[in-house]
Amino acid sequence: MPIKWGSVDASRVKPYVVVTFVTIVMLASCGIGIEKYRTSVIEERKETLRQTAESVHEIASFYYNKMEKEGLSEEEAKKYALQNIRQVSYDKNEYYWITNSRHIFVLHRATPQLEGKDFSQFIDSTGQKPIVRMREIAEKNGEGFMRYTWPQKPDSVSDNVFYQKMAFVKQIEPWGWTIGVGLYDEDINKACLKVFYIVCAMFVVTLLFIGAFAVTLRKQEEKPHV
Repeated sequence: MPIKWGSVDASRVKPYVVVTFVTIVMLASCGIGIEKYRTSVIEERKETLRQTAESVHEIASFYYNKMEKEGLSEEEAKKYALQNIRQVSYDKNEYYWITNSRHIFVLHRATPQLEGKDFSQFIDSTGQKPIVRMREIAEKNGEGFMRYTWPQKPDSVSDNVFYQKMAFVKQIEPWGWTIGVGLYDEDINKACLKVFYIVCAMFVVTLLFIGAFAVTLRKQEEKPHV
């Protein structure tokens, strides 16, 4: 007896039609799902960048207030602030830094050798001056996100290779400091790639199951009906 789906005789449905239809639906669903996941990862990472910048800002503000209210010298306040800021934990995929009004690195958590260096004339692969632009955003809005490229990824072989990055910047007004917390797009892509592989594996297994089911339908179709 032919298999029926409701009022539809399954024996009249061509197996390849079933496989094609389900494959298209699954591909569309996977694509939408992965894109939504990527968006959620980006939003989650952006919030992490913001929270790290807030932690750094709170420490700097604390020592600035001690300078104002307790007579701590500015030099001492900055010294203690930087000592404590270095202790702020951060994810291995993100790191933070501080530049002054002359675009010199006061602190760089991932690459301390950059401290004391002037990056006012540094130009990225897009033609912009990222360090200068960060300060402009922070001064104008107090804080904000920006995109740029950067050559010095710690595990890179060549410093001539630029990587896409996203940063959250925040201004520490009294001292003219700009806090930056950055993240490489590559790290976001790696997180999404893991999910992509899992989805692909599930897709293949499901497709094999559907293919087997389609073969069953085909055999049912080929049986003589009494």
